Amino acid sequence: MIEALSTKKPEGRNCLGSSILPEQIKTNTLDTLRLFRDNVMSNTVAGLKLIKLYYKHSNEVSAIINSDNGLKTRAIDALKHLSETAAHSNEPNAKDFVNNAIPMWLEREINSIIDQIVEQGSKELKAAIDEAKGLVYE
Repeated sequence: MIEALSTKKPEGRNCLGSSILPEQIKTNTLDTLRLFRDNVMSNTVAGLKLIKLYYKHSNEVSAIINSDNGLKTRAIDALKHLSETAAHSNEPNAKDFVNNAIPMWLEREINSIIDQIVEQGSKELKAAIDEAKGLVYE
């Protein structure tokens, strides 16, 4: 089953980080997040499903974030902190990473950003976010 899901970015889909991060931090931040995706997220079926959901809805999420400068600033800051946390984490999978490595303040901020995205998102995006939360918090 794991082999059937891919960590490769589908054709025509944006990488959220590429679309919002400033050039001066883009390379290091994205390299760290991609290593986390490839070495931690892809270790479980749930992680691979999260990756698939991310890429399936990345264009819509990018558009929402890029349309709101305040939201974009918060998302950039959260991605920087998430990248730093991932770089120093030894957690073996996404669920353990969320439950054990992410500081509570950062988890609250990420969930607040997600809630703001949900307010503006399509029904499909809202359903995907609910599914993702189920995979992480079940």
